[in-house]
Amino acid sequence: MRLEAELDLSGRVRLAGRVAAAELAELYRQASLFALATRYEGHGMVFDEAMTVGLPIVSCRTGAVPDTVAPGAGLLVPVNDPAAFAAALAQLLDDPRRRATMAAASAAAGAALPGWSETVQQIACVLDCVVSRD
Repeated sequence: MRLEAELDLSGRVRLAGRVAAAELAELYRQASLFALATRYEGHGMVFDEAMTVGLPIVSCRTGAVPDTVAPGAGLLVPVNDPAAFAAALAQLLDDPRRRATMAAASAAAGAALPGWSETVQQIACVLDCVVSRD
């Protein structure tokens, strides 16, 4: 890819695209952390997913991110601050003990999240309430 070549990231970055569930699980297992330099998130499903697999998180303090990322599970930096984002990444990558502590907090928060079937039931209940009001 052009950007990968421009930034000389060949061999260091893999843009996986869509992957099967088994491959996704393996990619999560190999990951050290989850990082997303977002400018806005209405709801952070990806953060829930990262916590479900126990990854420490580096992201931006915007939108729903501060309410989604559990305390102790991530480092949140200001939006559009590449230096702060890089520093947060370096903190976790350079400190295995801190990364492990945050991974444990992330896993605990992820274990407390509702699963897909419970979420679907809650959505169905809300929709039933809305339809019955009409």
